[in-house]
Amino acid sequence: MIFHRLEFEAFMAYPKREVIDFDALNEAGIFLLNGPTGSGKTTVLDAICYALYGMPSSERDIGSLYSTHVPPGEIKPHIFLELSIQNRRLRIDRTPAYRRLITRGKNKGTPTLENPQALVSELISGRDPQDEQSWRKAAEGMADSADYLTKLIGLNREQFLKVMLLPQGQFADFLKARSKDRIPLLKQLFPVDTYEQVMNRLREKEQISERAVQDIKHALDRTLEQTVTTYTKLCERLSRSGTDLDDNKNIVDAQEHEVSEAYTKLDLATDLETARHDFEGWFTEHLHAVRRQEQQDEHALTDLKDKREKLAAQQQDIAQRIQDWAEYEKLQSAWVRHESQEEEHKKQCRTLSNSRAAAPVEAELERSRRDEERRMHAAEHAQDTLNMARSSASQALEALGDCTEHLEASLYRIDTAQDLQRVLNQAPSVMAQLRVYQHDEQALEEAKAALTALKRDSEKAQRTVEGIAKRELQSQQKLSDISKQLSSLHDVEQNYARAQLALETAKKTQQEVAAHAEKLEQAQTAHDQAVQAYELIQRVSITASEEYTRLQKRRLEQVAFTLAEELDEGQPCMVCGSREHPQPAQPSVSGITLVEQSEIDAAEERAHREQQKASAAATSVAQTQTVLDQLNESHMPDSQEAQSQVTEAQNIYNQAQEALTHKREAQHQQEKETLELQKISEEQTRARTSLTQLQTQQASEQQTLTKLEKKLRQVAATISFADRVCKLESYVEQAHRAVDASRRLDDATISATESAHRAQQSLERSVFETFEAVQQAVLTEVQQQHLEQAISAYREEHATLQASLDRPAMRTVATLIEHGQKAPSQEELTRIRQERDNVEQQYETLMTREGIRTNGIETLESLFQDYQEQQGESAHAVEQANLYAGLARIARGDNPDKNHQIDLVSYVLGGEFEQVLQVASEHLQRMSDNRYRLVLSDKREKRARIGGGLSISVEDNWNNDQREVSSLSGGESFLASLSLALGLAEVVQARNGGIEIETLFIDEGFGTLDAQTLELVMETLENIRENGRVIGLISHVEDMKERISAQVSIEKRQNGSTLRVNV
Repeated sequence: MIFHRLEFEAFMAYPKREVIDFDALNEAGIFLLNGPTGSGKTTVLDAICYALYGMPSSERDIGSLYSTHVPPGEIKPHIFLELSIQNRRLRIDRTPAYRRLITRGKNKGTPTLENPQALVSELISGRDPQDEQSWRKAAEGMADSADYLTKLIGLNREQFLKVMLLPQGQFADFLKARSKDRIPLLKQLFPVDTYEQVMNRLREKEQISERAVQDIKHALDRTLEQTVTTYTKLCERLSRSGTDLDDNKNIVDAQEHEVSEAYTKLDLATDLETARHDFEGWFTEHLHAVRRQEQQDEHALTDLKDKREKLAAQQQDIAQRIQDWAEYEKLQSAWVRHESQEEEHKKQCRTLSNSRAAAPVEAELERSRRDEERRMHAAEHAQDTLNMARSSASQALEALGDCTEHLEASLYRIDTAQDLQRVLNQAPSVMAQLRVYQHDEQALEEAKAALTALKRDSEKAQRTVEGIAKRELQSQQKLSDISKQLSSLHDVEQNYARAQLALETAKKTQQEVAAHAEKLEQAQTAHDQAVQAYELIQRVSITASEEYTRLQKRRLEQVAFTLAEELDEGQPCMVCGSREHPQPAQPSVSGITLVEQSEIDAAEERAHREQQKASAAATSVAQTQTVLDQLNESHMPDSQEAQSQVTEAQNIYNQAQEALTHKREAQHQQEKETLELQKISEEQTRARTSLTQLQTQQASEQQTLTKLEKKLRQVAATISFADRVCKLESYVEQAHRAVDASRRLDDATISATESAHRAQQSLERSVFETFEAVQQAVLTEVQQQHLEQAISAYREEHATLQASLDRPAMRTVATLIEHGQKAPSQEELTRIRQERDNVEQQYETLMTREGIRTNGIETLESLFQDYQEQQGESAHAVEQANLYAGLARIARGDNPDKNHQIDLVSYVLGGEFEQVLQVASEHLQRMSDNRYRLVLSDKREKRARIGGGLSISVEDNWNNDQREVSSLSGGESFLASLSLALGLAEVVQARNGGIEIETLFIDEGFGTLDAQTLELVMETLENIRENGRVIGLISHVEDMKERISAQVSIEKRQNGSTLRVNV
C-alpha cells in the first residue's frame, strides 16, 4: 500500500482545506509529522483511517468529526485519499456526517443532519491519472466502500492499526496483549484454515468414534441378554412339549441356574477378550446338552415312523375292502334294474328307424302341396289383372276421341294375352303423337303465366321509380339543413382539446397536492421518531462514554501513582524522558479504588457500541430531515384552490364535450345522408333499366302466346292432352301386368305337375303303402331327439355297468361271495385307526419338539455369530476411538503439564510468530545495544483458562535472565513495540500473503528515548527505508526535527490548525 495524496477540509482540528503530497515524502523514505501537543498530528492518521474504513484511528465519535472551528453547515467536510493497493490506483472520496442549516421552507434555520457519503474510484489500466475520464467507479456508499477496501487491503481496521498505522496510546497493545488477543490478527496475516478444519474434523471423529464404541457396547449387552433369554425360553418350551421324558424338568432347572450364573459373569467382565472366552465356553456347553437330547429324540422318531407306516398300510387295506364290497353290491342292484328295461329299448329302436325311412317321402309330398298352392294363386292373380286391363282400355277409348282412329278397333277385342300384346305394339306411336300435343299445351299455359307475371312486375317497377324520385328530393333537403348546422360548429375541436388539457392539468395538480400532504405527514412522523430514538441512544452513548472516561481516569491515576513510586530524584522519567516535573505525582493510593483492565475494556467496548448506534441514529435523523426539508421547500398550492381549479375545468370540459358530441352527430348524419342519396340514385337507375327490360319481355311473350293458341285450336277437345297421355299410359301398364300374370300362371302349372309325379315315385320306392302311413310314421324333431337320447343313455349305462363289474376288485369280491365269505367289519377298522392315531400323536409331539429345538439352535447360533461380529467391530471401534481421542487431545493441546498446553492452531501460528519475533529481535538488539531480544514462550499466561503458545518474553543479555514484557520501562516498551511492528511487516511482506505493507506510521513514543537510544532507532529506521519502505514518524521532540528533513509541519492557531509540507 502506497499513499500518493491526502486532502481534507473542515475535519476535526483543520477548518480549511489541507493537502499532503505523499509522492514527494515517499521519495525521502522517512518523513516527520511535527507539531506541538494538541495541534492535530494524530488527526492526519485519523483522516487516512477514516478514508479507508469510515472510522478514525482514535476512539472519537464519528458524529463529532466536523471541525469545531467552522460554523455548523458553513463548509462541507471532505476527505480525499489517492493510493495504490496491489497494483491498483484508487481514489477515495468521503464526507463525514455533519449538521447544516435548512435554507428554505418553514424549517428554515433549523439544523439538520447530513448523511455520510463515500465513493471509491479506480484508475483504468494504462490511462493518465490526471484525466478525470480515466477513472471508473469501483464502490459507492459507506458500507460497500468499506467492504471493498477491507477485502482489497486484507486487514480490517483493528488489524490495520496494529500493523501499518500505530496511533498514539496503542504502541504497546499488541506487544502486551494476551495470547488469545493476538490470535485474530495472526490468523488474518497467516491463514490457518486448514489446521482449524483438521481440529474440527478430529473433534468430530473423536465424538463419532466414542458414540460408535458406546453403540457397540450396548449391542453386545443386548446380544448377550437375547442369547441367555433365548436359551431359557428354549428349555421351557422343550419341557412343556416333552412331558413323556422323565428327567427333562430337572435338566431344564439345572440349565436355568447355569445360564443365570454365566450371564452374571459376562455382565461383570470388563475385558473384551475375557468376556468372549467366558461366553464361548458357556455357549458350547449348553448347546451340546441340547444336541444330546436331539439325538435321543431322533432314535424315538425312527421307531415311531416304522410303526406308523405299518398301521397305515393295514388301515388302508381294510378300508379298501369295505369300500369294494359296498360298491359291488350297488353295481349288482343297478344291473338287475338295467336288464328289466331291455324290451322297451328295442321298441324305441324300431320307432326311430321307421321315422327316418318316412322322412324323404314326407319331404317330396310337402313340396308337391306347396307347388299346387302356388299354381292356384297365380291363376287367381292372372284373372284379376286381365279384368283390370279391360277396364283401363274402356277409359282410354273415352280419352283418345278422334286422335287415334286406328287404335279403336283393337281396344274392343281384348280376350287373351295375345290381344294385349297386339295393342301394346300399336301404343308407342299413339303415345308419341299425344306427347307432342301435351308439350304445346304446357308451353301455352307457361306463356300465359309468364305474360301475367310480366304485367304485374312492370306495374311494380313503375311504382318503384316514382317512389325513388320522391325519396331523392327528401334526402337533398336533409343534406342542406346539416351543412348549415356544421358551419356553425367549425371551432369545436380546438375548444374541446384546450378544455381536456386544462382538466387533466388540474386533476394532476390535485393528486400531487394530496400526495405531497401525505408524504409530508409521513416524513414528519418518521423524523420525530428518528429524533426521539437518536436522543435516547445519544443519552445512553454519553453515559457509556462518561463511564469509560471515569474508569480510564481512575486507571491512569493508578498508573501515575505506580510510576510515582518508581521516580528517582534526578533520574529521567521513563515516560517522557524529562528529569524534572513541576508537579510530580505523589506515591499515594489512599482513597483510590483499584480498577481492573478488563473493566476498562468492557466499558470501552460498550461506549464504542453505543457510539456506533448513535451514529446510525444520527444518520437516520439526517435522512428523515433531508426528506422533510425537500418536501417543505417544494411549492404546492393548497387543497381548496386545487379543488376549485378542478371544478371550473370540469364545467368547461363538459360544455366543450357536449358541443363536440353535437358536431360529431351532425357529421355522422351528413355522411349517412350522402350515402343514402348515392344509394337512391343507384336504385333509380336500376329500376328504370328493369322497367325497360320487363316491357320488352312482355311483347315477346305475347307473340309466343298467339302462335300456340292458333296451333292447338285445330285439335282442341274437352279433355286435355295431359289427361289423354295419362289414361293411355295407365292402360299400357295394366296390359303389361296382365301379360306377366299369364306367363307366371303357365310356369306354376308345369311345376305343380312335376312335383306330384315325384311324390308318387318316392312313395312307391318306400316301405309304406299310402301317404297316410307315411304321415303316421314321421316324428317331430323334438320327439326324435328325445328318442335318440333315451337309446343312447341305455347303451351307455349298459357299457358302464359291464366295465365296472369287469374290474379286478369287483371280480375278487364276486369270487369271495361265491366261496361264502362276508364283508370286513367296521370294528376292526376302528381299532386299527385308534392305534395309528396314538402313534401319530407321539410322532407329532417329537416333531414339534424337534422344530422348537431346531429353531432355537438356529437362533442361538445366529446370536452367537452376531456376538462374534460385534466383538470384532468393538475391538476395531475401540482402536479407532483411542486413535482419534489421542489425536484430538494433541490438537487441543491437552497436556498433563498445565503450563505447556498448546493447541494445533496456536502451535502453527507460534511457528509463524516465532519468525516475526526473530526479525523483531534483530531490530530490538540493534536499538538496545544488543541487550534485549524477544522470544516465544509456550507457557500458559497467568489467569488464562486456555494454553499458551503465543506468549512473548524478553531476554535480557546484560542480566542473563528472561522476564515478561510488562516489566519493560516506557522507553523499552516503545523499542520493543516498534521492533515487533517492523518485524511483523517484514515477515508478512516476505511471505507474500496477499497483504502489502509498504508504509508504516509511528505515532509518538520518541520522547522516552535518550540520545544514544534515539540514534540506534534512527539507524534501524534508515535501514528499513533503504529496503524500499516508507516510514512516517509522528512526534513533537525537537531532536527529531533536526534529524529528518522531510517534514509535515503543523501549526496550531486559535482558529484551528494548518499544515505545510517541507521536503
